[in-house]
Amino acid sequence: MKALSLLLMALALITAAPRPAEAAPKAELVGSATDDRMFLHGLLYSADKPSRSVVINLPGGPGSFYSRQDMTPLAEALNRQGYNFLSFNTRSAGANGLFYTKFEDYLLDVAAAVKLAKSRGMTDIVLLGHSLGSVRAVYYLSQTKDPAVRALVLTGVITSPYGEAQLRWNPTERAAYDAFLQTQRDAVKAGDGKKISGYPWAGGHLYEMSAATWVSIFGTPAESNASIVKFAKDVTVPVLIVHGTKDEGALPANAPLVLASLVNSSDKSLVWVDGANHMFMGTADKYGRIISDWVVKTLPPKPAAP
Repeated sequence: MKALSLLLMALALITAAPRPAEAAPKAELVGSATDDRMFLHGLLYSADKPSRSVVINLPGGPGSFYSRQDMTPLAEALNRQGYNFLSFNTRSAGANGLFYTKFEDYLLDVAAAVKLAKSRGMTDIVLLGHSLGSVRAVYYLSQTKDPAVRALVLTGVITSPYGEAQLRWNPTERAAYDAFLQTQRDAVKAGDGKKISGYPWAGGHLYEMSAATWVSIFGTPAESNASIVKFAKDVTVPVLIVHGTKDEGALPANAPLVLASLVNSSDKSLVWVDGANHMFMGTADKYGRIISDWVVKTLPPKPAAP
C-alpha cells in the first residue's frame, strides 16, 4: 500500500511538472531618462547580428510594453532579418494610467526611447505606434523632424481619440460627450484641472482621468494635439498602416481616413488583417510577418559600424 501511495505521488509530480516551452527571444530590460527627469523602461530584443537598424514600438492606451498584445512573433521576425526591436513605456504606463497626463509630454517619452536607441548605435529608426501610440509617433516626427526616423508603421490606428468617438457615436451620444467635455474645460478654467471624472468610452469602458487630461488627449482637434490628421501633412517618410477588419477599439473606418491624410508621405499603404481585433489577438504571427517584411523591404537593415 505504501509503495502504491509513493507511485501515485510520483505520477502526480510528473503530471504537474511544467512542460518545456519554445524559447522566447532574449530581451534586455533597459531604461532612459526624459528631459524632464522621468526614468522610463523598455525591453530591447537584439538582432541576431549586430545592427544599426531598430523598430521602436510605442504601445497604445497608457503606453505599457507589458500589454495584452503578443509582440513576440514580430520581435523574432525582425531579429532574424537584422533589426533590433525596442518596446518602450511612456510616463503614463502603470497604476496611474492617464490620470494626469498632458499629451505634449509624450514627445519627451518618445525622445527618450530614440535617445536610448542612438546611444546603442542604432541610427536607422522605424517608429511603430499602436492605437494612441500611433498618434504619439506621428506627433514626435511632426515636431522634431528627426532624420533618424526613416519610416512609420501605424497599427490599430485612430484619427484622434475625439475623432474615433465621432465615428462610433450617434448624434445623441456625441452631444452628451460634448456636454461632458465642456464641464472638464470649465474645471480647468476654474483651476481644478486635477479633478478626476469618468466617462464611458469606446465599447462602454469607463475611462477615469483628470479634467486637464480629458481636454488635452480627448478634446476636440481645436484644443488637443492628440491627432494624426492634424499633423499628418508633416510626415514625408514611408508609412505602413495595419488594421484589423474586426477592430473594436479603433473602428476600421479610421484607417482609410488616416491614409488619406498622409498627403506628403513618400510611400503609403494600408494592409488589412482579416478577422483581427484591436490587439491582433490570434493573428500575431500574420501581424509580425506583414510588418517585418514591409520594414525590411522599405528600409533594408544596416550592419553595426565596425
